[in-house]
Amino acid sequence: MHLVCTKENLLKGFQTVNKAVATKSLLPIINNVLFDCTEEGKLKLSATDLEMGVETYVDCQVLSSGKITIPARALNDIISKLPNSDVDLHVNDSLTETTLKCSKSKFNLKSIVSDDFPQLPQISEDNCLYISSSALSQGIKKTIFASSTDTSKNVLNGIRFIFSSGKVEMAATDGYRLAVSKTHIESENDQGFAVIVPSKSMNELVRLLGSTKEDTTVTVSYLSNQLVFKIDEKIMSTRLVEGQYPDYNRIIPTNLDKDVIFNKDEFLSAVDRVSAISSIDKVNIIKLEITSGQIVLSSSTPELGQSTESVDVDYQGDSLEINFNARFFMEAIKNFDSEKLKLSLAGSLNPGILKSLDDDNYFCMIMPIRS
Repeated sequence: MHLVCTKENLLKGFQTVNKAVATKSLLPIINNVLFDCTEEGKLKLSATDLEMGVETYVDCQVLSSGKITIPARALNDIISKLPNSDVDLHVNDSLTETTLKCSKSKFNLKSIVSDDFPQLPQISEDNCLYISSSALSQGIKKTIFASSTDTSKNVLNGIRFIFSSGKVEMAATDGYRLAVSKTHIESENDQGFAVIVPSKSMNELVRLLGSTKEDTTVTVSYLSNQLVFKIDEKIMSTRLVEGQYPDYNRIIPTNLDKDVIFNKDEFLSAVDRVSAISSIDKVNIIKLEITSGQIVLSSSTPELGQSTESVDVDYQGDSLEINFNARFFMEAIKNFDSEKLKLSLAGSLNPGILKSLDDDNYFCMIMPIRS
């Protein structure tokens, strides 16, 4: 294999796949990136940790076709430090070493033949859905914060996707909060399906979606225990989390008779200030004393003292006191785009639901903390 490409193209391609490379794997070949020059004028780069895989194409001049895998760790340090010039990659006849030349720099990198590199799943045209990159990215961002980081709760370590004709619902919960986002899609699959996608893969997908210059259509394909996303010339595949996701619809309260409307930025800033005293001591509890026209926020710790602040709100009803985890409350509020938000409540021991006034396709539910 022999190719020439610009440093800029090679670096961009490598950075696209680098996050999927395995680290400290007992299978040496997946610590490498696969270089595949079988298509004229294109270099395909692929990486996988066996849970997630990413591949992309790089424009180049192919002098001779072939495949080889090169250690990602070495490439990561080398490519970014190369001068802005053409990069010449040449593999020796025994496929044991790759020579990289750029300007006056030369590197001889130990390489492994590509025969044992895992085959990455590809898009199945028979079972595809289509969604805009912006809608997919926003849906993930608005829900992933609520997923669990507790590895003992495996099914909660990701986002629940429910694909059906014309729409997709994304949801995440850690047992203390729930975020649900719905959006419209183009679908050629009338049957629909529901899967759990690991949070790690979703964070990587958001990064790949963010690298697109403008809104584009993402193709989504369901293959047994894998989900595959195609974004322009990038393809990402991920294994799915096995298990039964809890039926979160059963715990969403319907008897919420107290609606508090407030300004997002003003309220968020107040919660941030008041909770500063409890976050230092890692208590993170904030009390909301709700009365007609205002909320008094308060937080305290035995060692440091207490803080209070009042916020004007639109509320007419009975007085109510309720405690929330301040960090959970702020993370939920931050994910809304609207200036005005509505907090719906039933009592001090019932969950609260946050919604914007002009969008019914997204909400967050937060469990209260008993005083």
